[in-house]
Amino acid sequence: MSSFAIMKLTYTKDLTSEITEHARLAVLSQRFALRVLFGHKDAVSFIDNSIASYMRVLLSTTEDRLWQESVYPTEPVFSNAAAQLMYQQVNSLQLFLSCLNTKILSGLIDAGVLGELISRLLILISRDWAAIITHCIEVDGPKPDLLPSAYRSPPFPSSSDHQYFPYLKPVHLLDVLNILFGYQWSPGHPQAEEIKSTFARAYISASHWLTMTRDVGLLPVKTTAEEWLKSLFLRGVAIQCRHDQPLIDKVIPILFLNESGQYDGMSCCLIQDKNRSRTIPLALRMIDIGDKSIGLKTVKPYVAICFNFVP
Repeated sequence: MSSFAIMKLTYTKDLTSEITEHARLAVLSQRFALRVLFGHKDAVSFIDNSIASYMRVLLSTTEDRLWQESVYPTEPVFSNAAAQLMYQQVNSLQLFLSCLNTKILSGLIDAGVLGELISRLLILISRDWAAIITHCIEVDGPKPDLLPSAYRSPPFPSSSDHQYFPYLKPVHLLDVLNILFGYQWSPGHPQAEEIKSTFARAYISASHWLTMTRDVGLLPVKTTAEEWLKSLFLRGVAIQCRHDQPLIDKVIPILFLNESGQYDGMSCCLIQDKNRSRTIPLALRMIDIGDKSIGLKTVKPYVAICFNFVP
């Protein structure tokens, strides 16, 4: 099934051939919710081609077809296929990111005023490497020493090796944070042991991003925060908030297991993107999970992260 998904996503039957530039952008779009800037001269033709050949879904269009609303489907099997392509050769990831960088510089793809795309890339790529290392996924070339064995957490329990597609199996939250920030971030922290104990059995499944069109706090009728987060976790979805969402820019569901390896509740990682030359000491304290614009408070602890990409 994964091979078939690769063929559909890249519009090719030859899985050994070099994929096209458009196919690379299709792979990245499915996972990282790339936003096309319609002011670019090639934007309309790019979207048309993506819909016709690269699995992009048309939601609506104007009569003159100059404006189209379209997205990539939130299908986990496509996310697994996309991840396979990103790491299938020793230089694959470099080629994908180089292609993306070119399109950002040309003005076709939006990186975000606050660097929203950068944090989406960093988070999911860190999650990918956590999966590759802890689940022993075969990749071309040596695996970088991003997560020494002394810092690895217990893997997510499963009944068999075939229960999940390789890149969809949940990974330990602390493993992802250790890769994202470097595994030396927590040992020197005054609350290192408390953090390790609190999130000892906390896992994330995010394999692709979904962009919201309303505030996170406006949950579906008769749906609790725990139910909503669990539904996202089961689909491998991470949330990119709408541009005007107060306080946060991203949500990643976190699932907790008890000592017996059974479900024990949900929470989330709340992320804020900044682009400011001066530091904001209280930035993390402003991220309140109980705020009505977020409304995702559960009985489990949550994580708050603030990215600032100004050099």
